[in-house]
This record gives sequence, structure tokens and C-alpha cells, in this order.
Amino acid sequence: MVSKLSESIALFLIQKNCLDKQEYESAVYVLTKRFLTLFYFPFVLLIGSITYSFGHTLLFLVACSLLRQRVGGYHAPTPPRCFIGSIGVVMLGMFLSRMLSKIYPRTLSVCLLLISILIILAIKPYSHPALGLSLEELEANRKRAYLIIIGEVIITTGLLLNPRSIVYGLSFCCGIFCAACLLLLGIFKKGECEL
Repeated sequence: MVSKLSESIALFLIQKNCLDKQEYESAVYVLTKRFLTLFYFPFVLLIGSITYSFGHTLLFLVACSLLRQRVGGYHAPTPPRCFIGSIGVVMLGMFLSRMLSKIYPRTLSVCLLLISILIILAIKPYSHPALGLSLEELEANRKRAYLIIIGEVIITTGLLLNPRSIVYGLSFCCGIFCAACLLLLGIFKKGECEL
């Protein structure tokens, strides 16, 4: 349904001379991806709220999405598969968060955070040559990635230091961990990091 809508919009734009025929496929891809993104966050928040809680799901999504934009990782070949896979990753991450919260959440959060940050810093995906960025753009992307990492470490630390928000800190850590796992999966699946 979303693909058909994207195709119709792309054809309409071609008819109105707003889009070249050569750009049809990429326009359909981008439109499909944008529509699915519009559905993705509300859908995941709804499902996460039903299965866990709105706050935990939101923190998980924020942590994972912010890092994912800068560090990349595995990408599904089509937007619909990405949509389904992303929902699966979030549900798996929320399940992990829920199971780990029953044990030692503060200790596990710190371990997950350290492992995740070490994975991201060791792989350095934000400076990958496949990005095709100039040296200035690569430097800016690297700095933004470091700022996001530092910001997420500060947020996680704040959540973990407050006894009433330890479980929220674990949800945030699980989001960071899922972003790191998707980065590793991208390397194992493609032989390199896809951004």
C-alpha cells in the first residue's frame, strides 16, 4: 500500500515536470522510506506502551535512533523489510530490558553501556570511506557522533544514579546496545559498515 502511494506520487511529480524520469526509482524508495518512518514511531510507541511502558519505549527509541543516524549499521534491502526488522529490533531490545531489569539493573546497564561504546569507538563507522564525504564533512560527522555518545553516557549516568530511574537507565542502555549490535551486524552481513 505504501509502495503504491509512493509510486503514484512519483508519477504525479514526473507528469508535473517536478521530477526527472531517471529519478523515479530513487524517489519511490525515498518516499516509501519517509512514509514508513511516519508510521514507525507511533506504531512502535503504541506496541511498546502496551507490552512494556511508554516511557521505557521512548527512552529506548531515542537512544537507539540518535546513535543509528550517526553510526549506521545493518540496513534491510527494502523499506518494508526495514520497517518490520526495526520493529523486531525494538521489541527484542525492550524484552531484553525487561528481563535484565529483574536482575542487577545498575551493574548490567554499566556493562552494556561500556560494551556498546567500545564497539562503536573501535569500529569508527562515522568516518567510513563509503560515506563519500569530504574531510570537513567526515570531521563534522565524527564530532557529532562523539557528542551524541557523550550525551547518551551523561543521560544514562543520570538515570542510573537516581534510584527511582534505574530501570529507565537500563532501557536507555539497551537502546545504545541495540544500535551497537546493528553496527556489528552490518559489518558481518556485508563485510563492511553500511551507512
